[in-house]
Amino acid sequence: MNKFAFMTTKYLEEFIERALTEIGVHIDYELYLYKSFGDIVEVYDKIPRNIPCVIVSGRFGSGIISYSRPDASRIVMSFDADDAGMYWLLIQLMRNPSFDPARVYVDFFDIMGVRLSEYMFQRSKVTLCDQLTDFMKDMTQYRLQEIEEYVFEKHVRLWQEGRTDISVTRFASLAQRLEDMGVPVRFVYPSLNHVSDICLQALQAVQIKQLQQNLLSVIEVTVDGTAADSESAVEKLRMLENALNHFKKQNLYDFMLTPIPFGFEIYTNRKVVDELTDNGKGCRLQGFFKENLTIPVFVGYGLGDDIYQARMHAIVSNREAKLSREGCSCLINENDELIAHLGSLAQVVVKRGTYQELKRASQKSGLSSITIQKIIAIAHEMEDNLITSQDIASKLGITRRSANRFLSALIKTKVARVVSKKGEVTRGRPERVFKIVLDK
Repeated sequence: MNKFAFMTTKYLEEFIERALTEIGVHIDYELYLYKSFGDIVEVYDKIPRNIPCVIVSGRFGSGIISYSRPDASRIVMSFDADDAGMYWLLIQLMRNPSFDPARVYVDFFDIMGVRLSEYMFQRSKVTLCDQLTDFMKDMTQYRLQEIEEYVFEKHVRLWQEGRTDISVTRFASLAQRLEDMGVPVRFVYPSLNHVSDICLQALQAVQIKQLQQNLLSVIEVTVDGTAADSESAVEKLRMLENALNHFKKQNLYDFMLTPIPFGFEIYTNRKVVDELTDNGKGCRLQGFFKENLTIPVFVGYGLGDDIYQARMHAIVSNREAKLSREGCSCLINENDELIAHLGSLAQVVVKRGTYQELKRASQKSGLSSITIQKIIAIAHEMEDNLITSQDIASKLGITRRSANRFLSALIKTKVARVVSKKGEVTRGRPERVFKIVLDK
């Protein structure tokens, strides 16, 4: 059974343990406690890496983790104040004959610009979940910490000024602090159904991720096959095989090597590929080869919904890697995206669609559709889609001569046009500036 981590405050520790017992969802878990938003990331970093899912008591807390650790591969979810929990609290408060909504300060309604009376009596209700989702858009970690302190100070000030009878909060990090200040505070506990739903969603998310990670994936690793003599080619293959076996033994990866012309196909799983590429941001294999071999190695990663698609993607991405004569790594994922030059300054993500206009441009120019899409992707990174041959050469790791050849082919097919010239150079002509006019 997978062990989950629950991140919460001391204030909610007993509630979570009781709730998990009552809902009957069988989860092996550990509790990790934080005091305020300021130490959430520090506590999160202490959770063992083998725990696949972290459930945080509060949307703000999970938001801080997402902002601070955007590259984290584990699943992060949260349970929060829901409408059922809020209605239950309101029923308890309304049992008091002197209950006056105007003298109740609800911190999360305040920061979202909602009045308690409007929430209680509106006909068409927007759920708390929807309101929190909208409010959290583009919210930074520092802004969330500022909000935490803002509502705490307002709770205290309104009570000290005699303007409130009750303070209502959804911030577990503030409830105990407010009680210690003598403020009559009520916490909006989530309903048990909400906690149960989140736990079941977390279990399902982990199971889906495990299935994805266990999908077969293929890596095609090759060396230059244009050696002048067969002995040289055989020696390169021997060096490559020794390096792969050493890497496998050193890192204890689950590899199966199959010989192919000028290299090897590696059959492994999605989890290994994610680790080797840091989820598409680099290439540990390429780094190992550059440190231990004196020959260029070309690595093509293939992910897919089945082994056939993964293998085809590996073959195509390896072919793209060979465009760089110095050794390069590329990846094509299950979304049919090509990530070229993994881990280098020239890394670029290209959609590998099959648009008719792109096909015609490919046929007329003699360039592959992937090459054209690479150039389009580079242009989109530049201001006003304007590029030079130097931009393409730098991004794709090719010579300016090759870049100029690509651009000349695109001009003939009206995919690109010269819009200006810039910079007088010491020798030769001024550099031409091109605009790409094909958007797909």
